[in-house]
Amino acid sequence: IIEFMALGIVFLSATMTASLIANPQLELYKYLLITVGCATLFVIFILIPAVMILCCRHGKPFQSLYGLLAPALAAFFSGDIYFGATTLIKSSFENIGAKRKVGAPVIAFLSIFSRGGTAMVSAASIIIIIKSYTGIEITWQDFFLIMLHTFLLSFILGAVPGMGTAISITMLCSGYGHGIENGYLIIQPVAGLLISFSVLVDITVMGFISTVIAQQTDLRKEISIIKFT
Repeated sequence: IIEFMALGIVFLSATMTASLIANPQLELYKYLLITVGCATLFVIFILIPAVMILCCRHGKPFQSLYGLLAPALAAFFSGDIYFGATTLIKSSFENIGAKRKVGAPVIAFLSIFSRGGTAMVSAASIIIIIKSYTGIEITWQDFFLIMLHTFLLSFILGAVPGMGTAISITMLCSGYGHGIENGYLIIQPVAGLLISFSVLVDITVMGFISTVIAQQTDLRKEISIIKFT
């Protein structure tokens, strides 16, 4: 079944590309998309590998990252964390070498409670929304409160695998007040793309956490990169 999902990913990627090309408002959101894109690259290619090197003495973070390519793409183009998690369980066993008795339960748990990517994208979006209202300034207190609220909200989004970012932004706008209760409508044209970035980071973080846990508990075997599926 997992192999047939590749056909669905091709269709989803083609649909997303076509919708982005046809979106005349994309230029208006270039700063938000650049911010989210740079943050995503930083987390995936710098922060997570650095943490893995610190936690696993013999870890190979970029080889592990390559092994997580399939679930990362599945998550990005579907925008659904559970769809990506299904592929991640298979890749975790076949590419990363984590045994199923640690990989499957850890990934299932993280898919509900590990939504760091959703929190990151939500925080960037709400800051852009607030800045779009020229009469509102963001203080350091506001900044830290936004970080705290996005962090706390990420733990209650397990029931919305595909709309976590949108719901988080909506709740943040309502909670912030100051006349931006409907501010989430500003980013509606690019909401799908923001969700894709958030789920991409969520799945990648989940993959690395499960890899580290399997490594630390000696429930992982080394798999050659040429045997990756």
